[in-house]
Amino acid sequence: MKTKVLFFIFLCLLLAGCSTQRRCERRLAFVERHCPDCFTTVTVRDTIIREGWKHDTAFIIGLDTIPDTFYIEKEKVSVRIVRHTDTLFCTVENNPDTVYIEQVVNVPQLPKSNGKVWARVAALFGLLFLLSVLGWIIRLKLMK
Repeated sequence: MKTKVLFFIFLCLLLAGCSTQRRCERRLAFVERHCPDCFTTVTVRDTIIREGWKHDTAFIIGLDTIPDTFYIEKEKVSVRIVRHTDTLFCTVENNPDTVYIEQVVNVPQLPKSNGKVWARVAALFGLLFLLSVLGWIIRLKLMK
């Protein structure tokens, strides 16, 4: 019983020791080291859209003064502070924004196909077609 439990624990550790992701990363790193011509660098541009928000609040202060209004605007944020008698009204608004993140990524490059191979295949099929037509003509002449 004890050996079965130890064997099961050993088997779980053996199977969980190396994940597929890690194995793929190691193989990719090996290929990058030994074949640098197989990769090309590409700039990827990610777009993140941040939604806007607005917040209103009011609180009472202990000063009796004339009404004052302050506006502060900077890029995407605007703040409005209004003081009316003993109440202070504060409104903050953040406009929507789009953030672009550019990253340079190594991308595997597919080997370029040789056009001569396709020309040879097309020539081979053309030759086979001509031979089949020639064989068909010869059979027709022999039948007559």
